[in-house]
Amino acid sequence: MSLYRLVSAAVLMTAIVALHVAHAMSEQTPGYNLTIVFVKPIDESAWDMKVRLEGVNTIECSGVLRPNAYYVQTRDISDSIVVAPLYYVLDRVCYAAISEIQLLAAVGGNSSIRVTVKAPEGYIVRSSLDWRGYGPLGGPYTLDAASFAEYYVFDGIVVANASVYRVEDLDSVNITVVSARGIRSDVVEYAVESVVAVRTALSRWLGPSPRAPVVIVLVGAKEHYLQPPGSAHSMGGVVYMKIGSSQLDDISWLVHTMAHEAVHGWFNHGMLYGDFSFQEAAAEFLAIKALHDMSPKLYEIASSYLRAMLEAGEQYAIWMRANAALWYAGVEACREDLYMNVVSMLYNESLTSRRRRPVSLLDIAMMMSSGAPLQCRERLETAMGKVFEAASRGSSNWPFIDTSVFHLEDITGKLVEKRIGHGLQNAADAQGNDGQVGCSQIVGEPQDTVYVAASSARGVAMNYDFAGSTNITSANATCTPCSSDFGGLGMVYASTLSLSACVLAYLAFRGLCSRRGGGE
Repeated sequence: MSLYRLVSAAVLMTAIVALHVAHAMSEQTPGYNLTIVFVKPIDESAWDMKVRLEGVNTIECSGVLRPNAYYVQTRDISDSIVVAPLYYVLDRVCYAAISEIQLLAAVGGNSSIRVTVKAPEGYIVRSSLDWRGYGPLGGPYTLDAASFAEYYVFDGIVVANASVYRVEDLDSVNITVVSARGIRSDVVEYAVESVVAVRTALSRWLGPSPRAPVVIVLVGAKEHYLQPPGSAHSMGGVVYMKIGSSQLDDISWLVHTMAHEAVHGWFNHGMLYGDFSFQEAAAEFLAIKALHDMSPKLYEIASSYLRAMLEAGEQYAIWMRANAALWYAGVEACREDLYMNVVSMLYNESLTSRRRRPVSLLDIAMMMSSGAPLQCRERLETAMGKVFEAASRGSSNWPFIDTSVFHLEDITGKLVEKRIGHGLQNAADAQGNDGQVGCSQIVGEPQDTVYVAASSARGVAMNYDFAGSTNITSANATCTPCSSDFGGLGMVYASTLSLSACVLAYLAFRGLCSRRGGGE
């Protein structure tokens, strides 16, 4: 390219950016209007679409939306229901609109964007923007352009044929359920209760999320031919599950999986994320812990599926147990919930500073150690060394817990001071269900047990496969678990973490090929 063309291109780009800046900073401008039109289904897996973005420039596009066979979160397109990230819809039909929106968000200012989604008669629209105070259910929604570009453009949009799907807006819990007619009401109820339990717990432990789940989609076995029955994934605000006949008879799987996917409203695109040892395994741990703390009934239902996972030595279960053991190591060694403090800090940092470096379980352990009081740090590091040694072996005989006697006084879920509010639903979740916790017997034998103890827990005893015993006394009870003192010599912490890094990578790769298609 000639120097003249380079200079001309640079001048043109500068002018465009300056125009966007002026537009974004102007108090007189109404912002942008984005209109997405689902014109009509063309066949069983394609829709005729139109997109119009009005602002500094007016962009109009038309095209066809089809499923992506290689990416789990964009497979869900049929003539009766579309469940897809809004980004995918725009990218396939009108990439110029995506570029314009991202540029608008980058220049900042007080720009707003009004999002309108239109569908044919007989179809109902719902999206991740619902229940957050941005507009009526189904839109139009008006919000700041930066939040839209950062979070909601990557979240889900749902267009459902009302003759095939029931759309239930549950005001009492701020959730919409879109379910295929024929799916039993008890299945719907279990799905809703699982999401509410997780959403409430995570809002309290980590803080409100702009992507907390607000829409549940339950499709039947014959819907979305690219998606196998018994699969589920999350688009942040929208949780999707495809249910076959076997899943209808396995409520344990449904509750467990729905809870896992709900956690991804905090661990997802544009939020805190990491490698398999943290992203998926922490989601497993926090989901099970949320069920235990918020709904003992749901926890008992999910426990049979969890037990089968543990007995099979599945990678999700192994690394879920490693997260749980780190949680417990901090509580036992330092009488403080160091694990949740670290995860909460990282989560809020991801919102305020746009943290993008993936987190691993090694990062969590190191940050717990550096933040621990000096008087308990050695004890904590020895305990964490044992955790990584056991996880790297994939052993079933390694520390875990039985919830019966060890007393904790409201250790779990201490909130960091700086929080960011994101929508009406989150405020209700963060304040709700105080005190609705309890302890129940954990599944499996003591050496095979995973801990999911409660906030304000009453009664937790530890069992380890290490030799020796120790008495643990509280104000109300004394027990003698089969446990050695965590302060013993054990494996050197730093060496164990270094050696475990390679094992983490290997098991992470194996884990990604496990259970859930894509694992979202």
